[in-house]
Amino acid sequence: MEIVTLRKIKADEEKKHIGRKFIIEILGVSKKDHMDCIVMEYVANGSLYDYLGQKREQQQPLGNDQFFNWTQQGALAIQYLHELDIIHRDIKSPNFLITDKHNFKLCDFGISCISDKTVTTTYTGSLPWMAPESFEAFFKYDGSKIKVSKRSDIYSYSVVIWEMWTCQKPEFSVKVDGMSGKIFI
Repeated sequence: MEIVTLRKIKADEEKKHIGRKFIIEILGVSKKDHMDCIVMEYVANGSLYDYLGQKREQQQPLGNDQFFNWTQQGALAIQYLHELDIIHRDIKSPNFLITDKHNFKLCDFGISCISDKTVTTTYTGSLPWMAPESFEAFFKYDGSKIKVSKRSDIYSYSVVIWEMWTCQKPEFSVKVDGMSGKIFI
């Protein structure tokens, strides 16, 4: 699905939505031995996840200006995708890259999809960032479908915002009630 999503973004280049500049630039796509090879722009400063890890080690919070700039840039990137009816489905701090000018670039469209409504799927996202409506089906291990929508991306982004504000890693723990099979987070 990644190639379809990337083509839709590439086809929209002429439109000047401000959020477009916070999406990783796709330089080319080729196919070799039934595999898609995607060439993307080089982003010098790694991921937000790694950057926040360094801040944790140094016991330094993210500055307010940086926090507000990145929060806005990430929101604009997601707004841009949603206006194209693209659901990213894996919004998390490792998928925000930091440029040499300290701007955000959202990347990794590997499980993204195009839809203007709720999508039913068997897999989506990464657990610490996953929207609550996805948890139950994820843990049933019986092929249950997970429902995701643009709202799922927004929930996941709220976890990223929390990470930036606190400079903490999102933790994930689950307690399953053996009698009812309910999941407590």
